Amino acid sequence: MATSTTAKKQKPVAKGDNTQSAAPGVTLTMIRLSDLFPSPTNPRKTFPESALKELSDSIRTNGVINPITVRLTSAGYEVVSGGRRYRASVMAELLEMPCIVRELTDDQVLDIQIEENLHRADVPPLEEAAAFHDLLTSKKLTVGELAGRLNKSESYVLRRLKLTQLHELYVPFVVSGELPTTTAEVISAYPPEIQKKLFKVVTWQSGDKTVFQDSRSVKDKFRWEACTDLKKAMWPLDRAELQPGLPACSACPKNSAVATLLFAEISDEPRCTDKACWRVKESVWKAIALQEWEDLCKRNGQPAMYYDLNYYKDNDQKIVEKILGYSPELLPWRDYDIVDEEDGVPPDAIAVLMVGASTWQNQEKNFTRGWVVKTATKFQQQESDWEMRRINEMDISEDEKQVLRDELTEKRIKQAEENARLRMEKQWRLNAITKNHEVFMAGGTTNEALIELLRLHVRSGLGGYGLRLSWLELFARWAPDWKPTSFAIKVNGEGKDGAANPKWTKGCVSAWMEVLEKKKRKGDYETMDEKAWNSLISTEDKSDFIDTILLDLAPDKVISMFAHISLKDIFERMNNWNSDKYHLEYFTNLCTTTGIDMQTLKPAIEVKEDDYEKGDYEDDDDFDNELDSDEEEESDEE
Repeated sequence: MATSTTAKKQKPVAKGDNTQSAAPGVTLTMIRLSDLFPSPTNPRKTFPESALKELSDSIRTNGVINPITVRLTSAGYEVVSGGRRYRASVMAELLEMPCIVRELTDDQVLDIQIEENLHRADVPPLEEAAAFHDLLTSKKLTVGELAGRLNKSESYVLRRLKLTQLHELYVPFVVSGELPTTTAEVISAYPPEIQKKLFKVVTWQSGDKTVFQDSRSVKDKFRWEACTDLKKAMWPLDRAELQPGLPACSACPKNSAVATLLFAEISDEPRCTDKACWRVKESVWKAIALQEWEDLCKRNGQPAMYYDLNYYKDNDQKIVEKILGYSPELLPWRDYDIVDEEDGVPPDAIAVLMVGASTWQNQEKNFTRGWVVKTATKFQQQESDWEMRRINEMDISEDEKQVLRDELTEKRIKQAEENARLRMEKQWRLNAITKNHEVFMAGGTTNEALIELLRLHVRSGLGGYGLRLSWLELFARWAPDWKPTSFAIKVNGEGKDGAANPKWTKGCVSAWMEVLEKKKRKGDYETMDEKAWNSLISTEDKSDFIDTILLDLAPDKVISMFAHISLKDIFERMNNWNSDKYHLEYFTNLCTTTGIDMQTLKPAIEVKEDDYEKGDYEDDDDFDNELDSDEEEESDEE
């Protein structure tokens, strides 16, 4: 670097003849404050006003005891060291102050500033991080060289450098001391978009104050939310061409097993700390694996075989067909077993490319090559019939065994016939829906048809959880006369020799009244109506009861029930999600048609603190943990 202009080229501006001779290239003199300016390369950027005020009062009383160091430039005198004394003198309204003028190169200026500022214990961490970054850039040092020059460990320098990549959401809390530096270092090691996404995962609100979890909790949250286990990667970790310009995963600095200085707590568990990069590599690898497999099979003169890991249609079918341009036939997982190659590959094994893993199972096998074999022969499958095997192993005569075999076979035939009937009825329903849809789309419908459609719609909405919430409201008028057999059997308990008692005894009637009145029995955590619907009434009885009621309902009652279910469903949706999807005009029209004055329903407006914009980040769950306040206090010294 070029040497800056020296003091000999311009006479220092001073009061009287105060210039003193010093070492060659060094002059001690009084210089007007108006001719001084702060050094732009000074690592220290913040100067707390309270500390400056205290120093200013001392200078106003006793003057500047220790001169500051400056160098002469074309813009004036640059304050190389002693920035706090310079600012305190300005605050004390001095006209001039004692300065040591030195001939210094830019490199020498940086060395002095490092010695004066970066070796102090009270340098703010973000300023120290910025200074480290500037030094690496300007002096073209390595992290190891900078660490040796500062007498710091490489891990310390690397963690501080990462703070320059801390997302702006966190910066104010580091400056104020609410977020410990150790915690901020953990956060800054991850990509900025991950930091932004997890901001509300590692914080919670205490009134109007944002509080951070302790360092251990933050590490765990980022470890599980932002990292992916590299053992589950479907691509070879030493493949480097999956992302242009990026190294292979085995040498990537975003691999916790590589960047051990940043991820010491998970360095023994190879994890990818960049999920966005992971998703890109996953997509690229699928295309590469498919193409390479097709090419290999073509060169070997054999068909390209694929093995379904059980979830092909749900997860991989679209992308496979898009890349290959055709729909391959897959070997089903039920009929084939994956060969453990460490035990050797049997001669009847089939070479395949595996596809169709789920997000929680067999991820590491997806789009990888392997071998499969047929699970079992027909004879072996028969032998796996445990019911028949149990009969064959009984210590009874062969005639008695044959009777049991015939009974089991008959039972299975009836079950198969019932399954076939259920499949037929299901297909029958689907055909009816399809045909009616065509009629409705053609516009050839009647009011009677619409009523039947509403009846069907109401029935489809009364299932599972939705039915449990609505059954008493909808059927209370019919429930007193309803006598479900399953309820009687449950209430009466087992009779003589374990026989079921389906009679409606006085105990059943009494228990049923408790159901209708929603009473809660002593020691129970459920009310009787909840208990009846959850465990005391069978699904078959509930279904038959609902069908009987709905099929007999008059058209006006069907419309009323449809309104009840629809409005309740809309209320639940409005109260949870998509509330802004419903335009207010819909409700105004509904109230007008129903005869309700919409204005009487208008609530008073109350502006809450949550209505104000607090930041552009995704909402996640808040977790309550205590703040780790082990960070040492920062103090400003001269």
